[in-house]
Amino acid sequence: MKKQIDRLDLEILKYLEEDARKSLKKLADDLHKKTSTIYNRLQRLKTTGVILAYSLILNPDFMNFSLLSIDKIRMKPLNISALDMRFFESFSKYIETEFENVIFIGISEDSKTIYLISMHMTSEDYPKFINTLKSNPYIESVESDVLRDIVKGKKLFNFNEKWIRVKTQH
Repeated sequence: MKKQIDRLDLEILKYLEEDARKSLKKLADDLHKKTSTIYNRLQRLKTTGVILAYSLILNPDFMNFSLLSIDKIRMKPLNISALDMRFFESFSKYIETEFENVIFIGISEDSKTIYLISMHMTSEDYPKFINTLKSNPYIESVESDVLRDIVKGKKLFNFNEKWIRVKTQH
């Protein structure tokens, strides 16, 4: 059974989505609730895993990458269907740990395709990344498209100091 939240939880989440830095008192006042009620709700939302973290949303314009790509990886089937899903999940974890430039990983419903969004600091990094994927013996094929602009999805960008464009001192 899926966990459920109520209307007040939804209001709290909408409020935090707009600005998670506002004070607990301001949140309580805006929702016409006691501060203790809001505090307890927030604790429950964190404890039950509804809220995983409060995070920073970076503007990609300040990120130090030259291109962003969406990559479609078609895996070679193991022909043991019970193991395929576990293998693809494990392979996704491998990608997550080995390629810090990958900011999104998703597995298709049929468990034969892995989708990535990856950042590349230089134009030379991109073909190296694609060739590394293509040389993996478990990968059947790799298709990739370079993105021109980000219209929605800025929340994907995690803070990693080396990915931030820093002004150099003269």
